[in-house]
Amino acid sequence: MVRGAINMGMSDISGSGQAASSVIEALAHTVGDWRGLSTHLEEMEKAVLPAEQEATAAGRLADGRVLYIIVPDRGQVHFVINEEQTPLRLASAVVCEPGDMVAWHMPGGGAATVWRFRFALTWEGGPDADNGQEGSGRSRMFLPAADFRIRSLYHAIEQGWRQHALEQFRCQSLFAELLYILIRQQHEASREDSQAAIAATKRYMERRYMDKLTIEQLAHRTDMSQGYFLQQFKKIYGTSPIEYITECRIAAARDILRQSPAMPLGDVAKSVGYDDEGYFSRRFRQKLGISPVAYKKNSELKVIALNYHTIGHLLALQIIPSGAILDPRYVWDYYEQYNADVDLHLHSMPDEETVIRELARHRPDLIVLRDNTNPIYVAQLRQAASVLLLPWNADVQWRELFVLSASFLNKEAQAERWLGQYERKVDAVKRKLPAAVRRDTLLVVSASDYGLFIVGDRHAGSVLYQDLDLTPACPTAEAMQPTTPETLGTIPADRVLIISDSGPAAERQLAELANCPTWQQSGAVRNRKVHRVQRGLWFEYTPHAHLWSLDAAARLFR
Repeated sequence: MVRGAINMGMSDISGSGQAASSVIEALAHTVGDWRGLSTHLEEMEKAVLPAEQEATAAGRLADGRVLYIIVPDRGQVHFVINEEQTPLRLASAVVCEPGDMVAWHMPGGGAATVWRFRFALTWEGGPDADNGQEGSGRSRMFLPAADFRIRSLYHAIEQGWRQHALEQFRCQSLFAELLYILIRQQHEASREDSQAAIAATKRYMERRYMDKLTIEQLAHRTDMSQGYFLQQFKKIYGTSPIEYITECRIAAARDILRQSPAMPLGDVAKSVGYDDEGYFSRRFRQKLGISPVAYKKNSELKVIALNYHTIGHLLALQIIPSGAILDPRYVWDYYEQYNADVDLHLHSMPDEETVIRELARHRPDLIVLRDNTNPIYVAQLRQAASVLLLPWNADVQWRELFVLSASFLNKEAQAERWLGQYERKVDAVKRKLPAAVRRDTLLVVSASDYGLFIVGDRHAGSVLYQDLDLTPACPTAEAMQPTTPETLGTIPADRVLIISDSGPAAERQLAELANCPTWQQSGAVRNRKVHRVQRGLWFEYTPHAHLWSLDAAARLFR
């Protein structure tokens, strides 16, 4: 069996594509402490293969680990290892393991020069590098990458090996460099091939999400182990393969529910890959925050969320607005989740006049917005639909706003059930918080495009301080209190949560904070108890956002 082959030419080498394993592949795919790796070149020889018609070399048993470099001078060389034949037209490197039977023949008057390097390999604290293994199941890799450094290295080794002991000593470092280049090329090609295989498998999942796919099947398509496939898929796409299949199924179900609302829910479930209607409904609700039944009914009620702070009240009542402000810069989570379900994207409209005109065409049943909106604009909106104005001041808590919204929509019972479920979840999360987190004082900081702020007991503070009873390190009556890096460094906080925007201005704020000497000496920094998270829904003052923040806190502080 060919244990590894690396092409050093400019185009593909024809080969059988069978499984291969070599020290080069093994090292290229292994994560370990490379400092413990060492090589020792034991023997070097060069041979010119005969140019006779159908010339065949007698078999030779590899008496150790051997690197062959074969350079066809004319025609084609058939290099044979353990009865497996590989035609070579371009310069190639092949690693053989101890005991491999090596031979070659050259049909049609071919000729080649072969360099043979027998070497030992040790790896302290790592895998047994001298234990050759049978084929690993990976396809043989041929790299179309001619490298002048490789040619110069094996020629230098050939010349130095014939000279005195000092030059032979230098050959050891040259050979190590030669192996390094081969390993690195193999590693880079393997990484590119792995990403391409995973991308192809992802496309396969998008086409076949309704089938009963398993990790074993998907990993087999990439020619990877299940564990490595799971690791790499999550690294590239930020989610597991099973969760991605669920996303594909839920997205397909949404399309069906929108286009065929009369289809029975059980049929919808089966068409996207779920035999159990109840399980389908639970997964749908986990992903979207509303049930499939409520999703179907959304087409019957057109509600407009004219401020993004009002979206979360509607979602908790199982209503996806048909028109909304979904600016991805500020509400990426809403945009990513519900963009396809919103007909009117109000954030893309240039002015209020355009909004009024589009609302008249849309003919909504209800418009929800904050009461700090221009009265003239509100009067114009009332001509298009009923208007619900939600009070927006520090004296009104989110629960009151939620109940007010529910009352207007005749959903008081639904709001009461939701609040009961929320309180039970708060109790469950509090019980699971580690004792160290409950003891620590907490400072919540916002790093936004507008500066640094200490977060009070509204927004994120409402969940962390009021619901979870964590102790604020710097109590403030303000929802958002402007601050500086120096001030933050003087606050005696055991733990710090930094919630940051993703814009360049926010990154500059964080850089200034990181470089502030006072901040660097603060207890939370020295004890490595500083957490940084993206904005998400932390600053939404709505029931849906509070539930999101509660889940985020549970993951963050577990």
